[in-house]
Amino acid sequence: MKMSDGRIPPVAGGFAAGILTVLVVVAAADVLFGASPVSWASELRNWLAATSGWVGFFAAAVGAYFVFGQLAEQRRQTAFILGDGAATTEVYTYAMDGSRAVFRIINWNRRILTIRRVEITCGTVLVPRPLKISYTMSPGNVEPLGPGERGPIEVEFKPARFDAGKSTYVLQYAIAADGWLNRSASPNFLDISIHFKEEAENFTGLVAALEESVIATVVFHGDHDEAQQDVVLLAPIPVCHFLPYVPERSRNDRPSI
Repeated sequence: MKMSDGRIPPVAGGFAAGILTVLVVVAAADVLFGASPVSWASELRNWLAATSGWVGFFAAAVGAYFVFGQLAEQRRQTAFILGDGAATTEVYTYAMDGSRAVFRIINWNRRILTIRRVEITCGTVLVPRPLKISYTMSPGNVEPLGPGERGPIEVEFKPARFDAGKSTYVLQYAIAADGWLNRSASPNFLDISIHFKEEAENFTGLVAALEESVIATVVFHGDHDEAQQDVVLLAPIPVCHFLPYVPERSRNDRPSI
């Protein structure tokens, strides 16, 4: 409840409005029924005495709400300091001019984050079945390849499972982001691209008629091995920015003969 902008906090404003409403109702009753000032004061005292318990309960509930919010935030901060932060994902790069979309997974936890399968859901259009992923790692991640080899590393999917409009694709082998142990450095991350074809990918015919409101949800399923804790990371993305495409060049962009 901040008052730095000069406005009355909503809780205080609501309470004051309630008291004002009661006074107006009591005054209207005096006018209608001719109650004396003494009886008016007596009725007001009786009403305040009857409702004092509810007012106290309301005040305690408001206080508890803010206390619980502060405790939850304190628990999140403590977990982050101890290295138990939750991993996050985001769309790092949209697909454009033939390139693929890139999803970045950041491991804010001290434990290794292992990604085992990918789920793609879209209730509007059928997203093509992906063949594999390619990924690169942050510089601090342990090298699965030889020294100096940074990837990208490709991992194929096992045969897909289809279930009520969503598809789950299991990786041939899991990929991992190391835990964030060195807090003076940036956390480790994975940059993941999803491949749909072996040859050049161009889904211009599919995405040309789609609006940005047509959303596909890419879900990365994994876990923190040591804690046996499941991790589910959601990355919504418009289908027109998810599938690789080659935009048609305008007449002015075409080379002259």
